[in-house]
Amino acid sequence: MDTDLQTAEQAKYETMWRHDDYRRFSPGLYALEHLDLVGCFRKLGVRSILDAGCGSGKFMQRILEQHASEFTIRGFDIAKNCLDPWFAGREDELLTTGCLWEAGALPGPNDAVVCTDVMEHIPTEKVPAVLANLRTAATKAVFLGIALFPDSFGPRVPAPAHRPSSPGGVDRWRPPASKPFPRQSRNMPILHSPLAVSARPTCRARPDPDLTRAAPRHACSGRSSPIVDRRRARGLRPRQLHSSP
Repeated sequence: MDTDLQTAEQAKYETMWRHDDYRRFSPGLYALEHLDLVGCFRKLGVRSILDAGCGSGKFMQRILEQHASEFTIRGFDIAKNCLDPWFAGREDELLTTGCLWEAGALPGPNDAVVCTDVMEHIPTEKVPAVLANLRTAATKAVFLGIALFPDSFGPRVPAPAHRPSSPGGVDRWRPPASKPFPRQSRNMPILHSPLAVSARPTCRARPDPDLTRAAPRHACSGRSSPIVDRRRARGLRPRQLHSSP
């Protein structure tokens, strides 16, 4: 049953967030620092951001500390204890808890939805529902950052978080790129990058060979830059950042 699955997933991640080691690296913050997400969001006219699967909240913290005059931001996560101590006293204001695949769970509307190191955690059968919910929650853009390697912390719990061998896990997102999201609206840029490498996207108009009809006005493409996990990611190339009408 869905309720049983949600309860199990919530318990798993609330257990993980009790460990300080799980908080040390933030894929969302890494993406913010190494990709020109702020620049892309500016060009797209983004003002409000939802961090879906926000985890420790380091992405939100950086936006609030350095870009509060430009963007409002809030987080969504399945674990009630996910946020870092920096957010103490502001949890009710900045965090909504729930399940990503539950219809209507994501707060909105938001100009942009950011979702880093999340899709490889999603149970296979729930991936389409999560993608649809992310699109519904955004009006201008969605950013996906997807890890292409097994997680190192999960086995210590033990509860592996990344799902490397399932269609909903790591292998699903390896090049060649999977098809763009189900098309719900026109002119919705979908920016995505494997977290095994970093890329420097530049928002610009370009044709998208994966789409059979005209591409929207904005898209992003990436160039190789340093590898995050050199042992696991050596040889991987950054995936082009696709857009979906």
